[in-house]
Amino acid sequence: MFVRQQAKKLGLPSIEDPHAISNVPLIEIKEKLPEVFSKEELFLEQIFDSDAKNYHAWSHKIWLVERYCLWNEDAHMDFVDKMLDQDPRNNSVWSYRYFIKMGRVRSSALKAGRSMAEQWKENALGLVEGECMYVLLVRLRDNYDNEAAWAYLRGFLATSEKEAEESLTTNAKRWNMAELGGVTAILDTWEQDLIDFQTSTATNVDPEMLMRVECLSKNRFYFHTQ
Repeated sequence: MFVRQQAKKLGLPSIEDPHAISNVPLIEIKEKLPEVFSKEELFLEQIFDSDAKNYHAWSHKIWLVERYCLWNEDAHMDFVDKMLDQDPRNNSVWSYRYFIKMGRVRSSALKAGRSMAEQWKENALGLVEGECMYVLLVRLRDNYDNEAAWAYLRGFLATSEKEAEESLTTNAKRWNMAELGGVTAILDTWEQDLIDFQTSTATNVDPEMLMRVECLSKNRFYFHTQ
């Protein structure tokens, strides 16, 4: 549907091969078809309203962003926040957020004529800090048992300088936790809560504290720096 709309808008002959549209200059498509992008996003939102984990819809959304370099659209994060508010444990949404964030780094690297590894080492600190704080203070604060959020957090963090360096040669790049003071401070506080809880003889335990320490107990081994 999207390909046919593009062909019609550009005055192209009817085409059956969806890959043929790849020959159309990107700048020409983006200049002539802004309304098509808007309609396609609306179409996808309607699908997600009925099936928030629809594999084909997510694949198409990712294709749109990659094919037309739509990495910096403000609407991406608004969409992600709305979807996570509806279902904080939707792994498809978390994966899309990661896709957009890493795609922006990759896009910046290409524009600067750098490798992804170079761009990551020099410019990703703020990104990693921001994403970790988003998870810790926004998404885990009220849902400590959210395994999808914990997995997203782990995806950005390395527990040693060696692990961080080795990750530069992979797609799953990570940042050394020792350089993330704000992040480690929160995790250290939660760790102390766990220790205090385990050594406490109190019979009246705050339910929120209990939830937090139990979830940290399951995930803490991922965050022990070396």
